[in-house]
Amino acid sequence: MAVKLAQRLIAVEEYYKMAEADILDENDRVELIDGEIIEISPIGSKHAGCVDKIVALLNRLNRPDILIRGQHPIRLGKYSEPEPDVAVVKFSPDYYSSGHPSAEDILLVIEVSDSSLEYDREIKLPLYASAKIPEC
Repeated sequence: MAVKLAQRLIAVEEYYKMAEADILDENDRVELIDGEIIEISPIGSKHAGCVDKIVALLNRLNRPDILIRGQHPIRLGKYSEPEPDVAVVKFSPDYYSSGHPSAEDILLVIEVSDSSLEYDREIKLPLYASAKIPEC
């Protein structure tokens, strides 16, 4: 008979404490999704080029009321801090240096999927939708 172990969710604050304690480091390719630390694919040159092109095109909008963020975390509740490839967020005078944007700040999320299509569709899209992000 198999024994099922209880799973404990990791909160965003605990995730950051893990980094402070060197359990995670800045070179780890991970993100926090629904309380689980998920390893993500390395960023290939085609992926990076596509993300940079999208960011450059969106910056041409030249709108003072928004910020275009490339591959930076967003805070979605207590247990998730994904890193979308591109996020269009409401302008913040401190450029979100006091805390990552939350769902209420996000206008658009873009995921570029060359090797991560299934993960982006099956995991991240429902996460963004449940956070009521208007466009993803």
